[in-house]
Amino acid sequence: MEEKRRFCWNCLRYKAFYTKGFCHFNKEENGYCIIHKKILDKNEQCEDWIRNKSRQEKRKVVAMRKLNEILNMIVEIKQILFEAKEESEPESN
Repeated sequence: MEEKRRFCWNCLRYKAFYTKGFCHFNKEENGYCIIHKKILDKNEQCEDWIRNKSRQEKRKVVAMRKLNEILNMIVEIKQILFEAKEESEPESN
């Protein structure tokens, strides 16, 4: 069974370096490991690796927020269509 690859770029203890671009920051190919206290390439591996869960949690939060916004838009459209249908139907007494 092949062992999972645990790259530094996905480690909680790895802090990537950035350089300033014209309108944004560019992520570099290396960063700083707070355990080994040295600069490492993002594709290096070690035994002290810990999964960076914050990235996954942020994606879930953003996805849930967008789904909630879409749901609210659908409810608004439903209300508009319902009101338009009521106005177009003749009143029967």
